[in-house]
Amino acid sequence: MRQLALAGMGIVCLADFMTETDRQRGDLVQVLARETVDLRQPVNAVYYRNTALSSRITAFLDFIAAQMPP
Repeated sequence: MRQLALAGMGIVCLADFMTETDRQRGDLVQVLARETVDLRQPVNAVYYRNTALSSRITAFLDFIAAQMPP
């Protein structure tokens, strides 16, 4: 979808992180700014519950959880 928008083929609704560089360069411009809604999606960690969780996975999950807003 991003590539189509960059090629001038239409309007898309994409996450800011996907278009930040393109918008900074002026390759894409935001339209309908007043109608834009700040929407946060949940983040899930998927792993096997029936095995012991390694310390590196636990450390990663703790780090990510600390970075997320409440």
